[in-house]
Amino acid sequence: MTTPEFRPTNVGFGLTYALPIITSILSSQPGDIVIIENPESHLHPSGQFKLGEMLFKAAVGGLQTIVETHSDHVLNGIRVSINKHKKYSDLVNVVFFERDKKSKKHISSILKPKLDDNGRIDSWPVGFFDEWDKSLIQLL
Repeated sequence: MTTPEFRPTNVGFGLTYALPIITSILSSQPGDIVIIENPESHLHPSGQFKLGEMLFKAAVGGLQTIVETHSDHVLNGIRVSINKHKKYSDLVNVVFFERDKKSKKHISSILKPKLDDNGRIDSWPVGFFDEWDKSLIQLL
């Protein structure tokens, strides 16, 4: 069985969020800086992963991107890409802002976990993409 042609009204609106990101990346020149906020918005996890792969390829091509994300899928797309090439981990910087919950002031520490050429992260701060593990512990 084949499906009928897709109409724009039948496609999820995550695509409309992703197209400007893809266009910005593809139209940029090496050395340009592109800032992206929540590229994962309304995308299926596999689409988020593919966007991470694209961000990695853009970095290899010389594009500088600053990405604010809450998606482990985007991060994993980048990590798997590093692992496939066994290099370029130096092109990726991960920054995590950790708020001191005990302080009455809004003070955050800046943590910088490092990626190796296998895509592994040397340290996982508390609250850094750990909801999956927390959920599994509760289920088990």
